[in-house]
Amino acid sequence: MRSLKSKAASGDSTFKFHAGYKIIGDESETIVYGLAQCSPDLSRRDCDACLGNAISKIPDCCENKIGGRVIKFSCTLRFEREKEAYPNRSPYETNLNTLLSKITPKTIVDNGFYSSEYGQAPNIVHVRGLCRGDVNPITCWNCLNYAKTLLPKVCPNQKEAFGYYDFCTFQYASRPLLGYLDPEFAYSFNNPQNATDKKEFTSALNDLMQRLKSEAASADSNFKLSVGSKIADESETVYGLVQCLPDLSRPDCNACLEKVISDIPLCCKNKIAGRVIKLSCNLRFERGRF
Repeated sequence: MRSLKSKAASGDSTFKFHAGYKIIGDESETIVYGLAQCSPDLSRRDCDACLGNAISKIPDCCENKIGGRVIKFSCTLRFEREKEAYPNRSPYETNLNTLLSKITPKTIVDNGFYSSEYGQAPNIVHVRGLCRGDVNPITCWNCLNYAKTLLPKVCPNQKEAFGYYDFCTFQYASRPLLGYLDPEFAYSFNNPQNATDKKEFTSALNDLMQRLKSEAASADSNFKLSVGSKIADESETVYGLVQCLPDLSRPDCNACLEKVISDIPLCCKNKIAGRVIKLSCNLRFERGRF
């Protein structure tokens, strides 16, 4: 990551980005891929400082993990161990492209959830997408369409890919996805500004998240979402949203949300805003409405 940091920071004013990989082990059995990027308006010194800070957070979020992301307002980094890949012009690539082409505005159901599969083993492809529960159908479709177009480009030849965006999540894989809970995958980011009254804000946030978790997990099978707010003190109110994929059972939704809530102190302690994302559920909180 330090090598990528230096190369990204030395980029020109329109493209402060660098990606690369490193072989680990004497027998070249493991490859780690990495990416570092800054907002192009940052100076070289500020980009270097931002990425340096992001790299310093890796032990906090991702120690001993095979992949992770650290996202700040002006820079981001990501690393992943090599995953199962498909060759160009392979049956898997054909099935993936066919499946993605079948996702149209008419195939997105009313609750903003989409799930399908295409092909035969061993080249079958599974896909699922979920829109934020409070967005309209046009916004939902625009987000899923952007995701299905972007993911194969940013994750070329990867049999499995996942993307999180403001209004949707999108994933495809060679394994079944419905009802699947990944115990490891998670990433998060925050607003670096601290709450005015940290103790009261944290207490209000915890109460709000526990309430929203219970409401979302107990919702019907089509719409596992809850939003709400809680007053922290005279100057601050915390707003929150939690959501599970509708194919999760009540216990699995509850467990997934419990895990993302438990990650809040790791990523977002005393912060006025933050998000924690897993493959099957996510949460978001802000000091203002969103």
